[in-house]
Amino acid sequence: MARLSVAEELTVAVEMAARDAEATAPSRVVAETLYDSIPELIAHFSREWIIEKLAGLVRARRLKVRGETDLQLSLGFSVPRRIVLQSGERIPFADATLRKLRMYRAQIWKEHRGDKHRAVANLDKAIDLMRKYARKQPGITYAAVREREAAKARKALT
Repeated sequence: MARLSVAEELTVAVEMAARDAEATAPSRVVAETLYDSIPELIAHFSREWIIEKLAGLVRARRLKVRGETDLQLSLGFSVPRRIVLQSGERIPFADATLRKLRMYRAQIWKEHRGDKHRAVANLDKAIDLMRKYARKQPGITYAAVREREAAKARKALT
């Protein structure tokens, strides 16, 4: 019989904890009990999960500091804070690559049956902006493009 991977072992442990816990027990209490009961298994994930959580906190803080108006960057169009792709993947708009924006645009286009909906028009503007940068740097995110555009605007003011 094949040995389970660490991720599979954790999945089994979570399923068992959820099944065996009292129905009224808060999820946090069940998670704390699980965490304390399998420290050697949890140790495999701790660093990655902590880094992921910290990255999320940093991202949230940056967005809060910049504010929503900076997200628009005075480009004359607004973008959503998050996008949900057809696959169910949820990503902050700032972390989207050109490829993901194109996928999202196709999805929105279908949902609105080809109407020139404002969301599609704004996505077209964001895609056009990103296209210039993606030629040289294919995996560039919207946040990186936005930062470069902001730097250009600051430079033009000086």
